[in-house]
Amino acid sequence: STYLFKYNNSQNFIGESIQRSILSYEKKWEKFYSSSQLSYLSYSMDNNSNYGVTFYHGTDKVYVYAASHDIFLDELVIYTPIPIFEVVSGVSLQYSSNLPTTNYLTKPFSKSSYEPFIENEIEPDPLFGDFGLNPVTFYNISSFIQMFYVRNKFNILAGLRHDKNSLYGNRFNP
Repeated sequence: STYLFKYNNSQNFIGESIQRSILSYEKKWEKFYSSSQLSYLSYSMDNNSNYGVTFYHGTDKVYVYAASHDIFLDELVIYTPIPIFEVVSGVSLQYSSNLPTTNYLTKPFSKSSYEPFIENEIEPDPLFGDFGLNPVTFYNISSFIQMFYVRNKFNILAGLRHDKNSLYGNRFNP
């Protein structure tokens, strides 16, 4: 909306950095298959990312920032004792640290204010205080098992999944 945002300044921009590293291993035996994966995902906005706005008095440029760091570990095992029956099970671990997009800041975000996986307080914004500066760190542990049976045109699929999330607790799903 041209009522709230300006589009006439070529120095307004949103810059991002995304890095992903993965280490994986697979092994296959006669009736078993195993797959392991460890990954790290890092996302951060350039701390000079900004918008041109019409709703602040004294400035027409506001800054935004966001960051996310995630560590994932996945293990998958498939067991096929006979060609018509398969059992699949897996475990995954996720450890995440996030700083959602900040409110419109009057100066660039200080990257030294936020460290991933450490719950430290962020210096308040002069206008908004600590509103909109809400870092969150959480983990999620998931496991599942499912069985698949195929006989002619008859298929049966049954499974169970369990999640334990540090923010939302335990959940079972059939």
